Amino acid sequence: MSNKETLEKDFGAAFTRIKKLAETMNKDRWDFEVIKEYWERNHNDIIDKGDGMYGNSSEEFKDLCKIHEAEIIEKKGNSLIVKYGEKERIVSNFLVPDVRIGDKVRIHYGFAIEKIN
Repeated sequence: MSNKETLEKDFGAAFTRIKKLAETMNKDRWDFEVIKEYWERNHNDIIDKGDGMYGNSSEEFKDLCKIHEAEIIEKKGNSLIVKYGEKERIVSNFLVPDVRIGDKVRIHYGFAIEKIN
């Protein structure tokens, strides 16, 4: 199974929505602009509306599923302590190993997924 097939299998509901978004943008579902548009601008709205499994999910789970912009306030080995709003949580730096305290990152589930300016 290819990486793309694995992602589509593991994130089936998201890729159903990404495919629809790609059609409206007249682009391939793997186009970077489509993927970025979905995760940065649409994903949290879907959670807030309670679409799919999110309709029966706890607020804590919904918050974990959302994409947040956070600031790194501490590093402990391969873990980062980040702050977003009034909340703090621990995430992995696996996808962004070179970040530093004070950097801004996007987080999703238990991962810092992207360094942002």
